Amino acid sequence: MATRSRRGCFRLVGVCTALVAVAAPGTAGAKERLPQNLGNGLARLVSPPPAPTAGLGRGPRLVQDRLAIRDSLGRVLVDVRLAPGAGLADTQQRLQGLGLQTVARDAQYRTGMLTGFVALDKVAAIATAPGVGAVMQAVKARTHVGAVTSQGVQQERVDYWISKGAQPSDSVRTLIKRHLTPVAPAATAAASAPEAK
Repeated sequence: MATRSRRGCFRLVGVCTALVAVAAPGTAGAKERLPQNLGNGLARLVSPPPAPTAGLGRGPRLVQDRLAIRDSLGRVLVDVRLAPGAGLADTQQRLQGLGLQTVARDAQYRTGMLTGFVALDKVAAIATAPGVGAVMQAVKARTHVGAVTSQGVQQERVDYWISKGAQPSDSVRTLIKRHLTPVAPAATAAASAPEAK
C-alpha cells in the first residue's frame, strides 16, 4: 500500500514539474545560458534571481543593482580582463564594436584590463568575444569603513598617474598624505627597472 502512494506522489511531482516548465518557457534555463566568465555579481545583475515568495525571504538579500556604477544612459561600468595572449588594441576595438564605451585601459595589469560602460543586454556578447578572459562588475568604493582602509581610493592608480606626471592639487596632496601610504622612490624605480639576466 505504501508503494502505491509513493508512486502516486512521484508521478504528481513529475507532472507538476512538467507543467511549470511548460508554463514558463525560457525562464528555466536562463541562468545556464549566461557565460561562465562573469564575475563580481554581474550575472545577478544581468539575470536577477526571482523575488522570494512570502515567508521564504526573511533573511538579508543582496540587491546587486545598488552596487552598480551607471552612466547617464543607464549602462553599467565593467572591468574586462583580457585572455592570455590577446592583444589589447585589437580586443578593445572588437569590444567597442559590441557596445563597450572604454573609459580606461591598462596593459600592465596581469594580461591587460579594459574598463568601460556597457548595456546589460550586451554583456553576454562581450563575455564571449575572442580575447576576453573575464568580465566583472566594477563596484562602488566603500568609503565609510574605518581608518584602516584607503577610504575608497585605489593607491596603485594614484601612484600610476603621479608617475606619469600628474600634479595633485593642495587638497588632493593633503588627502594622499593623510590616507595613503606613500611608496618609496627607490621601490618604484626598482619595480619599473627591467631585470638584468
